[in-house]
Amino acid sequence: MAAAVDTKPADAAKSVDSLLALYTTGTRVWVPDDVEGWLGATVSSLSRTGSGSSPNDAVTVTVLTDRGKEIKVATTVAKIASAKDRDREELPPLRNPPMLEGIEDLTNLSYLHEPAVLHNIRTRYSQHNIYTYSGIVLIAMNPFQRVQLYTPDVVRAYSGKRRGELEPHLFAVAEDAFRGMIRDKKNQSIIVSGESGAGKTVSAKYIMRYFATADASDSGSAGAEFDGGALMSPTVLASSADANGMSEVETQVLATNPIMESFGNAKTTRNDNSSRFGKYIELLFDGQSKIIGARVRTYLLERSRVVYQPETERNYHVFYQLVAGAPAAERKELGLQPHSYFNYLNQGGGTGTVPGVDDAQEFDLTQRALSTIGVSVSVQWKIFRLLAAILHLGNVQIQNLRNDEAYIAEDDAALITASKLLGVAPGEFKKWLVKKQITTRFEKIVTAVNATQATTTRDSVAKFLYAGLFEWLVDKTNDSLCPEHVASSFQRFIGVLDIYGFEHFRKNSFEQFCINYANEKLQQEFTQHVFKLEQEEYVKEQIAWSFIDFNDNQPCIELIEGRLGILALLDEESRLPSGADKSLVEKLYTNFDKKHKFFSKPRFSNNSFIVHHFAHHVEYDVDGFIDKNKDTVPDELLTLFKEAQFDFLTEAIDAHKVNKPSDAAAGANGSMGASRSPPVARKNVKPTLGSVFKQSLVQLMETINSTNVSYIRCIKSNSEKKPFHFEPQMVLSQLRACGVLETIRISTAGYPGRWSFDEFVERYYLLLHSSEWNGFKDIRGLCSLLLTRTLPDQDKYQMGLTKIFFRAGQLAYLEKLRAARLNACVIMVQKNIKCMVARERYLALRRAAVLLQARVRGRQARKAAQAIREARAATVIQTAFRRWLAVREYDRTRAAVVTVQCAWRSFVARRTLRRLREEKAALAIQAAWRGYLARREYHAAVKRVVLAQSCIRRYLAKKELKQLKMEARSVNHFREISYKLENKVVELTQSLDTKEKMVKQLNDTVRALEAQVKSWKDKWEAGNAAQQKLADQLADAGASTREIEALQAQIKGLTSQLNGANDMVKAKDAELATANEALAKVRDEAAKRSRERSASVGPPPIATSPAPSSPLPPVPAIPAAIQTGAIAPAAATTAGSSPPGSAGTSGVVSPQATPYSPRPAKHMTQQELLILESTQINVLRQEIAQLKQQLDAEKERHKSLAEARQRRPSVDTVQTDIVWRQVAPIGPDSGHADELESAASSPARRPLGPDFGDTSGGAARAMRKMRRYSSAEVWNDAMKQRVSVDPNALLNGLASPGGMSSNGGANAREPSIAGSVNGAANNRAMSPPRTVEEALMEQEHTFSLLQDPKLEAEVVDGLVRNLVVPKQATQDCSRRQVVFPAHVIGLYAIKMWQHGMNSNMSGFLRNVAQAVEDRATYSNYDDETVVFWLSNLLEIDSILKSASASASAAGAAAAAQRRTSIYMEGERILNKARTELDTVFTGIYFQWLRIVKKRITKFIIPCVIENQSLPGFVSKDSASLFKKFVSTQQSYTIEHLLDAVSGVWRVTKYYYMDDQVIRTSMSELFKTIGVTAFNHLIMRKNFATWKRGMQIQYNVSRLSEWCSQHSLSEAALHLERLMQAAKLLQLNKATPANIELYIEDLFDVCFLLSPTQISKLMSIYTVADFENPISPEILRAVASRSVSNDKNDMLLLEATNDSDVSWYARPEPRKLLGVEKYLPQDLEMEMPRVVLLFKFA
Repeated sequence: MAAAVDTKPADAAKSVDSLLALYTTGTRVWVPDDVEGWLGATVSSLSRTGSGSSPNDAVTVTVLTDRGKEIKVATTVAKIASAKDRDREELPPLRNPPMLEGIEDLTNLSYLHEPAVLHNIRTRYSQHNIYTYSGIVLIAMNPFQRVQLYTPDVVRAYSGKRRGELEPHLFAVAEDAFRGMIRDKKNQSIIVSGESGAGKTVSAKYIMRYFATADASDSGSAGAEFDGGALMSPTVLASSADANGMSEVETQVLATNPIMESFGNAKTTRNDNSSRFGKYIELLFDGQSKIIGARVRTYLLERSRVVYQPETERNYHVFYQLVAGAPAAERKELGLQPHSYFNYLNQGGGTGTVPGVDDAQEFDLTQRALSTIGVSVSVQWKIFRLLAAILHLGNVQIQNLRNDEAYIAEDDAALITASKLLGVAPGEFKKWLVKKQITTRFEKIVTAVNATQATTTRDSVAKFLYAGLFEWLVDKTNDSLCPEHVASSFQRFIGVLDIYGFEHFRKNSFEQFCINYANEKLQQEFTQHVFKLEQEEYVKEQIAWSFIDFNDNQPCIELIEGRLGILALLDEESRLPSGADKSLVEKLYTNFDKKHKFFSKPRFSNNSFIVHHFAHHVEYDVDGFIDKNKDTVPDELLTLFKEAQFDFLTEAIDAHKVNKPSDAAAGANGSMGASRSPPVARKNVKPTLGSVFKQSLVQLMETINSTNVSYIRCIKSNSEKKPFHFEPQMVLSQLRACGVLETIRISTAGYPGRWSFDEFVERYYLLLHSSEWNGFKDIRGLCSLLLTRTLPDQDKYQMGLTKIFFRAGQLAYLEKLRAARLNACVIMVQKNIKCMVARERYLALRRAAVLLQARVRGRQARKAAQAIREARAATVIQTAFRRWLAVREYDRTRAAVVTVQCAWRSFVARRTLRRLREEKAALAIQAAWRGYLARREYHAAVKRVVLAQSCIRRYLAKKELKQLKMEARSVNHFREISYKLENKVVELTQSLDTKEKMVKQLNDTVRALEAQVKSWKDKWEAGNAAQQKLADQLADAGASTREIEALQAQIKGLTSQLNGANDMVKAKDAELATANEALAKVRDEAAKRSRERSASVGPPPIATSPAPSSPLPPVPAIPAAIQTGAIAPAAATTAGSSPPGSAGTSGVVSPQATPYSPRPAKHMTQQELLILESTQINVLRQEIAQLKQQLDAEKERHKSLAEARQRRPSVDTVQTDIVWRQVAPIGPDSGHADELESAASSPARRPLGPDFGDTSGGAARAMRKMRRYSSAEVWNDAMKQRVSVDPNALLNGLASPGGMSSNGGANAREPSIAGSVNGAANNRAMSPPRTVEEALMEQEHTFSLLQDPKLEAEVVDGLVRNLVVPKQATQDCSRRQVVFPAHVIGLYAIKMWQHGMNSNMSGFLRNVAQAVEDRATYSNYDDETVVFWLSNLLEIDSILKSASASASAAGAAAAAQRRTSIYMEGERILNKARTELDTVFTGIYFQWLRIVKKRITKFIIPCVIENQSLPGFVSKDSASLFKKFVSTQQSYTIEHLLDAVSGVWRVTKYYYMDDQVIRTSMSELFKTIGVTAFNHLIMRKNFATWKRGMQIQYNVSRLSEWCSQHSLSEAALHLERLMQAAKLLQLNKATPANIELYIEDLFDVCFLLSPTQISKLMSIYTVADFENPISPEILRAVASRSVSNDKNDMLLLEATNDSDVSWYARPEPRKLLGVEKYLPQDLEMEMPRVVLLFKFA
């Protein structure tokens, strides 16, 4: 591999001279320190002794450290010249300028060396910035506390952003990998590494959550949220993601985290949640880049932890969770005890708990996670049963007998429990724990083992079972996350590798050897990847470079995995029967000691060896290498387990990878020691742990090499786990171990500094004279000129195609020149200012003299100008008058032309629409037919393919069957079976005698035990049966009791309801009989009076009191208001009933006088009394029929009737038109005869004829006759003539049915409710009286008109679908011109509701709502269209509310007496219609508001953050001088944003939107502005300057001023946080004398900002020229105010989610005095004008 160097080496002496020239007095450098790693120092002096040109000249640099200690560094010129890394080895490393301290990317440092890297990371860490880039590597420091960096807002902030656009973050790495997968169509890998406790496991977990959450939010979910806890949080509930809009696959992916942590993590001395295995998780994506599955690969589980834990450490978490969280019944069944009871859990000592972790709660989370990935509850308890068996196995006591044989007691409780849980025989299990079987060629020999060997076997079984269980969980997870259809359909994947870092302990064993071997492979891949990128960069930029050597670790890898490497020798020794650790180490010494530079032998040990890894020399103790590499159990125990009654045990054993033959593993071993054993013997050899790990590692490297790789290096900041505590030496050792410093050292050999041409010119253009800038047209030429003037040595830089490459230290030198140039410019400015002051004094005197002269001359000039001005004024007046005449003529002509054009265009548009609809229907028919043909052909093809497949498979099956039959008849087959049977007979003969003796001894014992077990089983089963029987009886008794009580209560309620209904029916029957008798008497009396009146000259007055025999009470006098028509008369109804046989009886009943009866009977004609009484009888008959038919319905609706009893209107209180509606026999809630109002309230009545007694019968016959006709027949020419309306008269409120007008043009006014009533009264006074038949005819006409579908269609189409919305820019509108569609629609709906047409009314309003939705959709939610119809929807709701409220208030008295289900149904339907309208309103409103937010969002950042309106404080950080010359992008100012907001405000005001809705909408818009601008500011470092703060404060003040002008104080509150952030950027940040007081003042000024937000703004603040940098003490003091557990201490503000509607409050309906009966004159619709004739009741 290679790094870039210049092909022309510089002269050595010249290089040394230029280097020593940098060490002037006052230069800041670094010196090494044992505690801090490196200390800052300042050069005091530099001395050089000798001839000045000799290589042997001595150089001495004297420096003074920051602690006041003086240090001298002595060297020679020859050493400096020959040093490969001059900054580090010979001279003190130079410090970077303040501008480069705390930067985000280490590769941008001018001096790139170890102290600079350490200091930059330390500076950022002290500012609570835990992430830092180092080229392609992200360095992540563990904060050891909760940080607000993983909230959903942060996820959204990084989603879609390029790497480097925002601050370093692991989300940026994840987003870069995701975008790379989409852009390059290539798989990605993210390698997360670090030592234990560095936070790599949780970092990998957050990366996976980012993919899942960002994918869910891109799909339109509300945002996937997850807990952004500290990196050291042990567990996070993954299943909570399912409630936040994630898919099932994404939830399952997150659910793998708690499972893997429970079964693979443990508490260690370094980490409370340390991963004891490596894993590689592949997130699978489909063609649309959506997660469809995942796969998990694991590496090297630490199996020894199952049986042994060092002090203060724990076993795997799942064991402690099981003993703490298992229910009592399962605890008893599994024999669980506290953790201190089990030998495998109490070795670490202590309490056995992790601080802040509840194992019982974690057990519940683990169970839920297992359920999420598809593991059933029954299988889960099989898993826990196996875990319990492992725990009990560790408690088996193994003792040594005198003959050194292992012994286990027969009654060992742990052995019995373990055997029971495993489903094996205790005797057989015990036998093979203390014995082993040796297989020879002719026989098998069983021998005893000692206690140590038996204990090893026991522990091997425990490790074997746990490893198999772990592998089974991984396989189960993969089966759930990656089924076959996903594995065959995914397109790309992103792999996340969470693997152990380099480990070096006091005692390093086989596990550390494998871990460090893996890190060697990863380091090699990392180094090759870095050099590959460097090479591609230099080739791309076409600069001169050549290859150099570097420290490659390939020899170390060959030492481990080579053909005769350490792993090969280890496998060879493991397969020998007599293999031992001692012979292994001897082979290693023989093969590698003093023969391999990466291997050495320890000086004081013969049982270990040393490998020289890239990070450190590690000494490995070979004790246990052989056993750990084998990691197997005897075959006899394997056979026993496979025959166990516990089926899950067999599944776990089958999942084990090491103890079963593996083709892949065998292939991996093919290169290791194949010559030492014959191939035939290797076919049945089980793979070793080392070979399996090597093979999996090879596969992993192949996968990684085929992907684009990103790197995250996790660093542990301190060993004590203190929040934000930094231990330099510990961090340095990790930086070396992870390879970051090595790659940085190699980078410094080339050109580490890289600046684009634009950035370089923007920063250093002032080093040239302004005349040489040439308008910044030739940027490359300007860069070349700058470099030639400032860096004469061309070896110090290289110019590429788009970038400039610098040697280390050159940027610092340029910064020094720039600072000197700025100082010179400041001096020049001061000189000129002093000159200006002196000149101003002189000019002031000169101006005074000139002013006097000007005053005199001005007076003379004004006199002459006055004469000229008067002559010009006369000319202007004449011109204006003539212009006015011409304009008036032009306007008249133009108006006529526009009218003609409008009519023609509307005709053309309707014709085009009709043609488009026909074409659309034809296309739909064609598509359906073609789809049918395609499906028919496809099904036929599928049938043919299936038939062909069946034939082929049948042929193959027959062929295979024939071959099997031939093999069965083979002679060799029978010989082999015979030979095996003979051997079996010999073996059985030898052991027969021994077994017969044993059988005799055991038979007696078995019989006794069987009898005892049988008796106890019978007792136990009898007890269980009795207990279950009692429980069932108790449950049945309780259920029966509760059921009986419920039934009794229900029967009681039904009985009471039935009795009440019967009483009501009886009462109404009695009342109806009384009414019929009274009616007969009144008819007789009326006939008598009629005869007397016909005989006399004039009609006699109606008696004011009834006859003595009459049951009717006297009728009060009619009020004067009724006579004038101002108040409509009303009559009360008397509830009554009559038997079915009396339906034909008739009579007259005078209404009772009530406080609500405004008209007494003495002022009514006999005809009016007859009509009223007939109405009451019809109403009572219908109520009785409905009560009898709907008795069951009355019982069910009893509760709703009681609640709504106070809402329905009564006949006693409604207006006269409502009373007259009762003439139609439709129902008590039906009102059909508004047109009878003139006949009912006219003061002059027609005299009654002699046939008056038959009037009610004639009315009934007229009604029945009219009912036979349909609405189409009723709507004839006569009806049209009857309802014809003069448009001009209608607009003035003068229209009436039949073409009659009211008071005349002089008294015309707009049609309000009062005007309509007065007009109707006048019409009644002028019109002749009508008969009852005529009134009924008009009522029927009204009812038929409401039923006419043409009217409804024309209202919906003309007033909604095709209505032209008035444009706000062309005309001014009054409220009635905006909401007239709502009033027409509302009046039409109310009339249908009052006439009992509830379903028609509901359907009509539903059609209106659908039409409004269509208008909003077709207009693409245009502001004018949407706001216009939103206002109308609110107006319709107000009209319906007013109608319902007035009806409820009017009928409060009589409603309780005549309440029916029809009334309740009508009111329910009306409320339901209002609810549906409100749903449509909210749907349109929220969609429109989302579009408005999206439209305004594009202005927020350019207008509020980037816009620089103050000319004196323009910052050049984002818009440099040359960009101003070449930029073609549109620039936005704050005026653009104000115009956008004002546009929304004007539209809502123009169309009379509800004030509450307007204020809420504007408040939400300003919240979006404040949140978006604040979040952008806090995430972008280049805007954190004091100049930007002033610009942002000005822009925000303009927005606040706009809010004040429009009285939107609540909207301005959303800008306060942004205003305080702008003020924070402007505060003085110099180091104060009292830091605590300064911090208190800072938090008082920014009281709305959280401590985390203040700390973030302070840390990203960019120091301007001549501004003192912020003191680290201030940054630390601000950062210390952050509270880790405070949920309100958030970094980013949370914007309102699109699905969140909690902020919205439904506006209250507007109070209406009446319906505006108005239609525009240009609205050519005939039938909707009829609706305006209806009266609003």
